[in-house]
Amino acid sequence: MSDEGPRGPLPRVLGEVGDDAMELLTTGLSRSDLATLLLEVMRRGAAAVPPSDVFRAHQADRFVGPATGSLRALRRAEDLVTGSLPDGFEPLLLSPVVPLGSHSAIAPVDQNRVVSTIRGTEVPPTRRWV
Repeated sequence: MSDEGPRGPLPRVLGEVGDDAMELLTTGLSRSDLATLLLEVMRRGAAAVPPSDVFRAHQADRFVGPATGSLRALRRAEDLVTGSLPDGFEPLLLSPVVPLGSHSAIAPVDQNRVVSTIRGTEVPPTRRWV
């Protein structure tokens, strides 16, 4: 689902910063210059957050809580899978992030369902283990 609809927040934000802001940020700056700008925005924002707000956010934000699955069960499953690999296969430990756009370019995943990072990467959507 996109925020570009008439009721989403994007029109309100663009009304506050000006119509040319989106064009400048998406095509007027190199990816590294945009990252530099956004890193400074986040640095200033983080400096203004009191510890009590961080604590409250940690309790309320679904992205920062502990996983709901069992680490022991996950390790047993990993051991079963890697133990059954034929000789010559070497498991790789993958990075928890991938290049920006990986999910929307390769699969039908809306970018709004992916945690995008300032450094031009994204974190895969999580699945709940039951």
